[in-house]
Amino acid sequence: MRIPAAFLRPCLPLLAAGFVVFTANVAKAQTDSSQATLKPSFYLGTGMLGYYGDVGFEGKGHSPLVSRIGFELRASVPITNWLEASLFAIHGRVSANERSATRNLNFESRITTGGLQLTYTFNQLLNPHHTVEPWVSIGFETVEFLSKTDLFDAQGRRYNYWSDGTIRDLPENSPNAANAVEISRDYTYESDIRESNLDGFGKYGMQTWGVPVGVGMKFLLPKGFDARVGVTMHYLGSDMIDGVSAQSVGDRQGDARNDRFLFTAFSVGYAINMERPVKADKYKFKPTISPEQMDAVALNDDEDGDGVKDWNDNCPHTPMGVTVDANGCPLDSDGDCVPDYRDDEKASAPGAPVDARGVTIDDDGMLNAWLNWKDSANSTIISSRVESFGPIGKPKITYANMPAKRSYVIKVGAQTAGISEEMIQRILSLPDVRTIERGDTTYYIVGNYNGLPDALQRELMLKGQGFDGQVMVEQDGKLVDLPQDASTTAEQGNAAAVAGPDNIVIRVQLGAFRHIAQVRFK
Repeated sequence: MRIPAAFLRPCLPLLAAGFVVFTANVAKAQTDSSQATLKPSFYLGTGMLGYYGDVGFEGKGHSPLVSRIGFELRASVPITNWLEASLFAIHGRVSANERSATRNLNFESRITTGGLQLTYTFNQLLNPHHTVEPWVSIGFETVEFLSKTDLFDAQGRRYNYWSDGTIRDLPENSPNAANAVEISRDYTYESDIRESNLDGFGKYGMQTWGVPVGVGMKFLLPKGFDARVGVTMHYLGSDMIDGVSAQSVGDRQGDARNDRFLFTAFSVGYAINMERPVKADKYKFKPTISPEQMDAVALNDDEDGDGVKDWNDNCPHTPMGVTVDANGCPLDSDGDCVPDYRDDEKASAPGAPVDARGVTIDDDGMLNAWLNWKDSANSTIISSRVESFGPIGKPKITYANMPAKRSYVIKVGAQTAGISEEMIQRILSLPDVRTIERGDTTYYIVGNYNGLPDALQRELMLKGQGFDGQVMVEQDGKLVDLPQDASTTAEQGNAAAVAGPDNIVIRVQLGAFRHIAQVRFK
């Protein structure tokens, strides 16, 4: 939608200059007030202009939605939380056409207005988190109009309205009326009403004042935007917008009421936050007690009652009755960092490790503590139960799962071990053979088992095929020798796995330990 340049040129300089002066005055008035935040808003809108006056049956049956289009510029600033002041400008056209047996009048007027408006927003009556604000407004404006009428068609023939309802190029009472040609209006308003001087008013002024009274709603949108919908009736101080008044002659005579027009508009605005930063010293914290009172509280208070004032107490909240030093900390005679009132051994050797009660920990105690920590950090909890019980057959043995990224493999050769060419060919004939580097040695390995019994079974199978296999551990891509205790346990498990049908293996877990104890009964 294009806004006419004729609207922007006269309005923008006046609107900008006036709003700068007005905003400065409002900001000055708000200096000592915390009721409103200085956020000037700028609006651009469009709407419909409807005319009410002496032409067109005094606006009877007029619909504001079937009118001429108009444009609006507005700049507003809050005075309080519930009152806004605005500078506005409106540009558009109004028109009316009246056709009857006795009167045939028409006009179009270009309207340009500018003024000041006060808007009440009901904000103090609404929920603080509201998004819709009703408003009412009243203001004062100056109005400039340029009115014209449609008297001639495109060929310059004057309209003559006949009693039969037709329009002809000759008057009905003309001697040559029989030769009159029927014509139609082109609705081009080409004739200045003042120049026609049909009522003898001459060159009257085409400026007046007005009082706009409006009502509407404002919708608060995110990020500083808002939208306004409203209807404003502009009561004018002139009755000459349509060129007809109570002083007009003949059929042209109108009533004594001044002309007016209605603007039904929708506009979108953006608010600019111009609030100045609050000075740090304006709301600086001010103590409620005097410096002398503060000193009395800080220097004389002893919260834990140990005889050392809180200001100098390095160990607050000391239990009542405990002897303290000059810094308010409990005494520690042997320097083991356990205060005397909790120390069960008040003469510990200097530097000796102590427990939470200040008692020296000997070597056996240190070892037990370390073993307990190690077992608790590496233990696997297994429910104690009979591994196999019931039908005759191979006993079922359950083993604890190995840690993640750890598996068992079988080493079948090493590059530096002097393997013969024939043995290398045999190793390479295994379907799952692969190599792992450890230092300068290349190991040939097969298999990848989560359980040790499966690896032992594969080792026995490879030995039956003539390979010198050895179970090892592959952990995080590295080859590690099988621990001795695990090898012993594995051999016991392998023996149990191949035990006869009369063998029953029972494993008992006593606590959470790293090593599994197995007992075989026959």
